[in-house]
Amino acid sequence: MTTRKLGATLLLVAALATVGFLAGRLLLSDDEGTEAQQPSVIDRLDALKTREAQQKAEPRFVGERLGIYIAPSLEEIPAEVRAEDDQLTAAGCAVIPAEQASAIDFPRPLGMPPGYALAEPDVEGSNPWAHACSGRPRLLGWRYSTTGAEGIPANVTIVRSLIRYDTQDVATSQVSTRVIGGREAVVIRPASPDGLAQRVLVYFPEPFGTTSIHTFNLSEAEVLKVAEAVAEATR
Repeated sequence: MTTRKLGATLLLVAALATVGFLAGRLLLSDDEGTEAQQPSVIDRLDALKTREAQQKAEPRFVGERLGIYIAPSLEEIPAEVRAEDDQLTAAGCAVIPAEQASAIDFPRPLGMPPGYALAEPDVEGSNPWAHACSGRPRLLGWRYSTTGAEGIPANVTIVRSLIRYDTQDVATSQVSTRVIGGREAVVIRPASPDGLAQRVLVYFPEPFGTTSIHTFNLSEAEVLKVAEAVAEATR
């Protein structure tokens, strides 16, 4: 499975779980009522839908930040950016035990914030998981679960890989660079800071490629806490 397909599959699994949980929460909110001073989950999702529609009308981000290229599709990523990875994967890739990918593992132990636990294996059959291409470890990933916005389950996937690009269809206004935990990072922000039913992504450039953090239904503030832990483990 390619990294792009893997990321899409993980996000789909997280999204489906969140939609189901939200449906239950919405039914309960109908029975319990909502406080007048607080927007209901329905109101917040409606506002999110409006904001996301506005962002869809904005220019899409296509370009490089900190040596990491991001574009809506693979075809929009320059051939020279993809060349090294294309050559590496030309002979095919295979799942390998995570311990065989120690060359791209964290140099220090990763200490996640309280409340995060390694999720049960699903897509890859193990957690952490690793891929190798042409006999070389290409990807090492971990998936964590926690409680996110509105008490709904959230998903966090951390990947260390040789890849220096990603396909993300996001507005230019969502992409920024900032210093997190003493390291420069690329951040793709959500439409609203609470992260409800949204993705937030963080990329750290590495000498070998990237360390990326993909989250779903986690507030921007919580994502930054995770990113600080990852920065500490990568220094």
